[in-house]
Amino acid sequence: MLIQHSNESGYIQAVLTAIPNFVLVIVTFSYVLLTNKLVKTNQDLLITNQEMLKAQTQPAVIAYIELDTKDIKFARLVIENIGLGIARNIHFTVVPLGIPTLEKSLDELSIILKGLPILGSKQKFCTTSLWYLPELFDDIRMGVKNRDILIFQITINYQNSMCENMKPEYCDINLGIWEDL
Repeated sequence: MLIQHSNESGYIQAVLTAIPNFVLVIVTFSYVLLTNKLVKTNQDLLITNQEMLKAQTQPAVIAYIELDTKDIKFARLVIENIGLGIARNIHFTVVPLGIPTLEKSLDELSIILKGLPILGSKQKFCTTSLWYLPELFDDIRMGVKNRDILIFQITINYQNSMCENMKPEYCDINLGIWEDL
């Protein structure tokens, strides 16, 4: 009977030892899963923060035409960095070639040929007056010039402050919107 009593007490002792060990395994497993989830969440936040920082420091260079502030009969080309970062090594391509300005064709201008070395955030570069609009529209009406010269595209290639190439910007320009001024 003593032998049987010690077997029962050994069994009970083994069960009493196994239960806390089993609970410890479950707690450890849960800890590992929760820690893994926390690390993944932190990695996702880090990636999101890096993307936000990159977006907040990227340049965005555009080109457009504006009327001269002194005389609205003249129009000029404006190059502007509307992004929050510095734009470097800015180069332009005009399509189609040979768009006339007051003195020469647009693609022969120094700004188009040489580009700009740098343009800061929210900084703009304005050319001098390039088009005298009444004369341009009169030439089109009289058939001296084709209406196609009013619409062209400027492609802008540039780099960010880390000298990484940015996606080219394609700016469609239409001088015809000021024909009725």
